[in-house]
This record gives sequence, structure tokens and C-alpha cells, in this order.
Amino acid sequence: MKPTRSKPKKTGAKQSSDEAFERGFRRRDNKEARIYRRTPCSEDTHFSANRELFRGTIKNMSQGGIYVQTKERFVVGQEVVVAGPFGKNNEDIKRYGKIVWHDKRGIAIQFIRRRPFPPR
Repeated sequence: MKPTRSKPKKTGAKQSSDEAFERGFRRRDNKEARIYRRTPCSEDTHFSANRELFRGTIKNMSQGGIYVQTKERFVVGQEVVVAGPFGKNNEDIKRYGKIVWHDKRGIAIQFIRRRPFPPR
């Protein structure tokens, strides 16, 4: 007779999106899993996806990506172009990236390259 395994019990309490956000970037040993340090920000921006222009607010940024607060809905893996204070001395430049996750308040964009997309 084989021993049976019981499924882990689910807790009834839901996590806030902030708690889920923080939990998503921690390893099992509870250490930060990010490569680059985040810097809080509140910079208005515009960005394009699928040849449309959108507005949002950069809430935090690092060398590897940004979190943009926006009411628009996007898909994980979608490529975007974001204008923001990414240059030397915080000068506005465009950065190319892809959406790596989203929640009801915004999107997380990972920078993927500095050169423009190839022409179609």
C-alpha cells in the first residue's frame, strides 16, 4: 500500500498587491533576488506599444527596468518603448523593453536593448 500525500492547505487571507510584489522578488532564503537596486520615482512618462502611445507614471526604476503605474492593460512579453530619465544626469531618452509582469495598478518593464526595433 502506497503512502498518500496530502495537499498543502490554503490560507483564507489574501495578500495585498504590495505584499505579493515584494514576495515575488525574494528567494526561499528570504534574500533579495533583484540584480539592480530600485530607486523610488514619480516621473510622468509616455510609452508606446503596438504603435499606440500611452501615458503613465514611473514609480520605481533600476538599471534593469522600471515599474510604470498605468490604467491601460498589457500582456506579458509585449515589447514597449519608454521615454524617461535614463540618461546621464537624468536626461530623457528612450529605452526598449518588454513587459515581465503586471498587476491592477501597472506594469513592470525589463529593459532589453538600447537600439531601435528593426524596420518592418
